[in-house]
Amino acid sequence: MAPRPASDRLQRWTMRDIVSEQDVDEVLAAPVAILYKHSPTCWVSMLAQREMDRLDAAAAGAPVFRVDVVRRRELSGRLAAALGVPHASPQVIVLREGRAVWDASHGGVRADDVRAALEPLSEDSRR
Repeated sequence: MAPRPASDRLQRWTMRDIVSEQDVDEVLAAPVAILYKHSPTCWVSMLAQREMDRLDAAAAGAPVFRVDVVRRRELSGRLAAALGVPHASPQVIVLREGRAVWDASHGGVRADDVRAALEPLSEDSRR
């Protein structure tokens, strides 16, 4: 069964899979978003996935999107080009208005660090 587009999934799901160009556009149009680039064939990505699972999207105040860099290589490449962040996997990127404001890769993918990167953005939105 193929994953459903991000916009079709229930909001209670923490991560929304990027499976189409429309999903890429949704990520880039979000006021604030978290992008997680995942490889299902890499053990470091499996550890990073656990960290991302620890991230509570509601508490973070931003939607979390995941792109499978193996199955969706072209979409992952489009995101890397649009954001100006060289590809890595695993990788997490915090976006504000379609621009990368923070990123980490490999062992640097940690839920607490993502939350810390989001704090100034949520403070800005309250002003």
